[in-house]
Amino acid sequence: FLITGSMDASVKLWDIRSGIELANLFVGSACTCCAFDGDAQNILAGTQNSTLHVFATKTLAERHILYSHTLGIRACVFSSDSTMVLSAGSDAKVMLWDLTRIPYGRKKVEEPHAVLDGHLQGVRALAWNPRTATQAVSGGDDCMLLIWDLADEAVKRTLVGHKGPVLAVAYTPSGAYILSSSQDSSVRVWDPFETKSLFTFHAHSGPVYAVVVTVDEYRCISAGADSTIRTWDLRGLIREDPEADRKPQQAAESLQIEDYEDDDEAYLSQMDQASSGKMAQAASGKMAHSSSRRMSQGSVDQSASGSSLQGGSFKAHGASSGVSSLSPIKNAGAGVSSF
Repeated sequence: FLITGSMDASVKLWDIRSGIELANLFVGSACTCCAFDGDAQNILAGTQNSTLHVFATKTLAERHILYSHTLGIRACVFSSDSTMVLSAGSDAKVMLWDLTRIPYGRKKVEEPHAVLDGHLQGVRALAWNPRTATQAVSGGDDCMLLIWDLADEAVKRTLVGHKGPVLAVAYTPSGAYILSSSQDSSVRVWDPFETKSLFTFHAHSGPVYAVVVTVDEYRCISAGADSTIRTWDLRGLIREDPEADRKPQQAAESLQIEDYEDDDEAYLSQMDQASSGKMAQAASGKMAHSSSRRMSQGSVDQSASGSSLQGGSFKAHGASSGVSSLSPIKNAGAGVSSF
């Protein structure tokens, strides 16, 4: 299944294989975020009108309407066991909702389990640690990432480094690292136990709206306002490279516009090939390799101009439209989360 939310106040459920619209759920005002729970049994949708809606996927029945935010909701996410929900909004609040404590049959819920204060401005992004149920991270307009201890309902660590609002956050599947993207055009990788980023990727020419990590944690994928989707090779950076015994440890590769400054037509030609599915051919152009150095504390300091799997970027969207979100397919049968 696939779910999409729209400014027309609808949340639609789709069959990916057939492309058929299965349901159109009305949420009263513009839908600003939506998500499935872990096994796609429930749908979560946040609105510009500051309400949060929980639907049962099978029956399409609206189970709960959660409202306590005073301004529009920008991000929402289920816990891995689907029993709890986190929401974040323009009111600078992160709210924790315990669905198991809601009396049976009660539809409207006005009081969250906890209100988490810490951000100075609106909150745009949320992620729940997939391996630690009591840890989550949020990112906001204050350019900060806050790691939350949900058991203590308090900020555990503040991560500072971005020069613009944080637009997306994600944990690696192991829960060991956090990735973030920002309006400052960068993608950063963080260790939850450190207070500064391990390394930073620069390649996008505008805000980076989405970031995800592949299941094997070998690659990160980012999407931005420049209408490109970029892949970053993380092998040898955040985890051991299984091929390290056969080749030197290397940092992410980079495909740069500057490499084509003497031949703009060649660059544009290769980008056209990439957007039409010929990424392997496009990758045969000039590649710039950036090295990384091990810091004394064990972190990696990297500032690549772009990095890639087979060429670096997929420019498949319209030049003026940007790419606002992306979601990996967790397994062939389950489909994706949400746009």
